[in-house]
Amino acid sequence: MSEHIQGGLAGTFKDTLTAQVLLDGKFETSYTEADNSVVVPTDTVKNTLYVLAQKAENVQTIERFGYEIGQHFINRYSDRAESIRRDQ
Repeated sequence: MSEHIQGGLAGTFKDTLTAQVLLDGKFETSYTEADNSVVVPTDTVKNTLYVLAQKAENVQTIERFGYEIGQHFINRYSDRAESIRRDQ
């Protein structure tokens, strides 16, 4: 979120970002044993991105923000996520 000042009135505006977080790791039990405790819920990912966008100093630099997103998920879910996958 960025601050926008026009005509002396301060307000905020939002830019739209589409993001996909793909984690590689030990998620097999979610399929083989119906154990979803290792899965990072979709809403958790979405809400985390909202919070990171509000706190990030580099949100306007998409590459740096992407790095911060990756580091967050690797650090937060290090017990199950080994890497962030990059699909081309």
